[in-house]
Amino acid sequence: MRTRIALALVSLFLASPAASQDMEDAPRNLEFVGFQQFREVSRVFVRTNEPARYRVSQRDGVVSITLDNTGCQVMNNLRHLDTHLFDGPVSMVMPRVIEGASNSNIQIDIYVRQTVNVKQSQQDNVITLDFPRN
Repeated sequence: MRTRIALALVSLFLASPAASQDMEDAPRNLEFVGFQQFREVSRVFVRTNEPARYRVSQRDGVVSITLDNTGCQVMNNLRHLDTHLFDGPVSMVMPRVIEGASNSNIQIDIYVRQTVNVKQSQQDNVITLDFPRN
C-alpha cells in the first residue's frame, strides 16, 4: 500500500507544471555548427541537444545568433568556419561562449560580404539560417 502511495506521489510530482518548467529551463548543449553551400543559398546551421531559445540580430556585416541558456561541453564545437573561398555571402562563422551571472549563452557571429535578407527556421533541435546567393 505504501509503495502505491509513493508511486502516486512521485508521478504527481513528475507531471506537475513546475517539473516541466524546470525541464524547459535546463541548460542546453551546443552539439554542432555547420555550413552548407547550395545553388541558391548559403546555409549556416546549429544543432543543440534539445530545442533552444534563440535570437537573431544584424549589424554592419554581421548576423548574430544568440542561443539562450546554452553551453558547450566540447570546445571543438566552438571552432570558426572560414568560408570566404565559397562563392556566396557568408565569409566566416565564429561561435563563442558568453558567460553570464547565472548561466551561459552561445553567440555565433556570421560575417557576410553584403547585407542580405536572412531566412531563419528551427526544426526540433536544429536552427538554420539561409543566406540567398545573388
